[in-house]
Amino acid sequence: MKALTLSPEQRRFAKRSMLATVLVFALGLVWQMWFTQHWMIAFSPTRGLCLPWRGLIAETSLTQPVVRGDLVWFWIDAPQIQASSATPLPQFKDGFKFGKMVAGVAGDSVEVGPNGVFVNGRYWGDLDVVEKLGREPAYYFRREVVPAGHLFLLGTAPHSFDGRYWGFVPLTRVIGRAEALL
Repeated sequence: MKALTLSPEQRRFAKRSMLATVLVFALGLVWQMWFTQHWMIAFSPTRGLCLPWRGLIAETSLTQPVVRGDLVWFWIDAPQIQASSATPLPQFKDGFKFGKMVAGVAGDSVEVGPNGVFVNGRYWGDLDVVEKLGREPAYYFRREVVPAGHLFLLGTAPHSFDGRYWGFVPLTRVIGRAEALL
């Protein structure tokens, strides 16, 4: 068997190619490590369940104050979620992550009543999942002001399971802002 011999020009090209490959791989690894420290990607198996998007890319920490209209990613408080329903909700364990729209910030007025959900007088929808939760609609009726350090979070779909049922979310549970992917 004859050994493969390369000309000096071919050897230089091979060395440069290997160096470029290692460099691209190293940069990709550094970028991937940076990306996963600052962002996460999540996909919902059901489109339109609570938001009109299937995929979200979310910050892993808040870098700016949250404002009305932001899409945020947050950890749930399982006891708070479970208390909103008369039927068990085994899919919602502590640490489960949700993506919702910021409908209300500290100082905003929230009204949940027979005519629907209103934040600062703006209509956000009705109580469409009450039957699934096993409670009478009046159980959720309230007129409140979003307390300091909390958010009122809602989905955009009529059948969204959100703040209209389980109340306010502390800012300490917000992971970061999210952007729609799909």
